[in-house]
Amino acid sequence: LVLEQQIAVEASAYQASFGEDSMYVIEATPVPGVTTDQLVEAIDEILAGVLAEGVPADALAIGQTQYEVSFLHGLETVAAKANKLNSYYYFTGEPDYLQKDLDRYLDATPDTVLEAAQTTLGGHRVVLHVAPPAPVVADEPPPLEDEPKKGCLFGRKGDK
Repeated sequence: LVLEQQIAVEASAYQASFGEDSMYVIEATPVPGVTTDQLVEAIDEILAGVLAEGVPADALAIGQTQYEVSFLHGLETVAAKANKLNSYYYFTGEPDYLQKDLDRYLDATPDTVLEAAQTTLGGHRVVLHVAPPAPVVADEPPPLEDEPKKGCLFGRKGDK
């Protein structure tokens, strides 16, 4: 979308876990002249290809490296480590689940990604289009008032 098709300024995809539930999110911002509908259509084509053929091993390796760097970066502070250990203990009963969690991603293969995609993607989804509001253009600026109105923040007590 960004490098090859050049129809998006940025694009990202991630999975977010919520206990026993999770969601897969794809976010993309179109370049000027490309509509969000066109961008959704291109994303759907890519997802159809992933569901049919999986992902190339080199693309998976890049994703795994990016995930590992992000994962380790998220453990840089003592507070982050404590939070992660607490989270693992709460959800798995194992505070030392960190390596197992990381290995879930690093052990993925093109075949396991294809199987996961076919099992979880598709079906129920929400497509959300977000656009900034159109600018309001005034013909003329509003007239300035000579006297502050009653209750005006900058008026003196007793001004009308």
